[in-house]
Amino acid sequence: MVYLAFFTIDFRAFIFLLVAAFLFYIWRLVRGKIDAPALYYSRLESLQHAGPSLKSWAADFPNLLKKAALGCLVLAFLDPQIVATPKQESLTKHKVDPKEGLAIYFLLDQSGSMAMQVVLEDAQGLDVQFVSKAELLKRFTKKFLADRPQDMIGIVQFARVPQIMSPLTLDHDSLQSRLDSFNVIQNKEYDGTGIGYAIYKTAHIIASTRYFAQELEKQGKPAYDIKGAIMIVVTDGFQSPNPEDKDSRLRTIGLQEAAEYAKSQGIKLYVINIDPLIKNEEFAPQRHLMERVSELTGGKFFTVDNPSDLSKVYATIDKLEKTQLPQESAVQSLPPERLVSFYPYLIGLGLLGLFAGLLLESTFLRSIP
Repeated sequence: MVYLAFFTIDFRAFIFLLVAAFLFYIWRLVRGKIDAPALYYSRLESLQHAGPSLKSWAADFPNLLKKAALGCLVLAFLDPQIVATPKQESLTKHKVDPKEGLAIYFLLDQSGSMAMQVVLEDAQGLDVQFVSKAELLKRFTKKFLADRPQDMIGIVQFARVPQIMSPLTLDHDSLQSRLDSFNVIQNKEYDGTGIGYAIYKTAHIIASTRYFAQELEKQGKPAYDIKGAIMIVVTDGFQSPNPEDKDSRLRTIGLQEAAEYAKSQGIKLYVINIDPLIKNEEFAPQRHLMERVSELTGGKFFTVDNPSDLSKVYATIDKLEKTQLPQESAVQSLPPERLVSFYPYLIGLGLLGLFAGLLLESTFLRSIP
């Protein structure tokens, strides 16, 4: 902690002492003119070269101690202090965890097609990069996380089956690091695009989280109040389960059924397809299905023509689902001031000097009139 020190005194006491000193000076001046002491000598030559001797210094030492004691007592009357205040840079920040907001789950496609390279350009077209679709999701999803500190966010990656990368959490820094481990499926045995299964499973997770929070509230324990829930599904394809799962009803659950369950839990679906080919006429049935299930839940379907447009889609969702709650950001608290007052020490020194002066002039340095 860095402090700035300031020396202060009692201003009213200082003014009082100035007035008292001025009146004392006037009194001494008037008294000296009325009754000025004098000592008459017939010759002064013998006194011109006379200087103070050791005996004279010793004889005057008790008076010096008394004067020093008086000075200490006068300073104590002024109450001198050193006040140390923390610098602005030293303000401590205490993070206040929000108590309510949205529950947001990202469902990120990690099927083999997400390894395909795309061209990513900046707004001016000057910086051109070749990145995989999976890397594209990482970059823009991280920015979205940074803009939603109030909300609980989780991440689910899916291909043949969905996997929870992170449950709902307010620790968005950990989400950022978890996203770094997001990779495309390498083993074809686990490949596929089970969007319906991912939506259905994530909806169950959100429902369980709500139930757990309600149970905590019943027990009088603090719990995060989920005011609304959304899923943001990002894929480059459409519902296409792994052929080996044809006999598994859960793994082949359709988008319509999954969306209906999500709607029953009050969850909105935002589906983003980042492959421009989805606009081709041959994929019209799949595109219309994704539009229909999104609108069924009160959400929306988006397509991305240019990879960099994914950030614009995220920005649109951010505006549509802006938390209408007061933002609880970091609270700055000012550490207490450090106060050091010198008047007790000055009083002690003054009394000690006065006692020493009186003791010396009555014992070792006693003078005889």
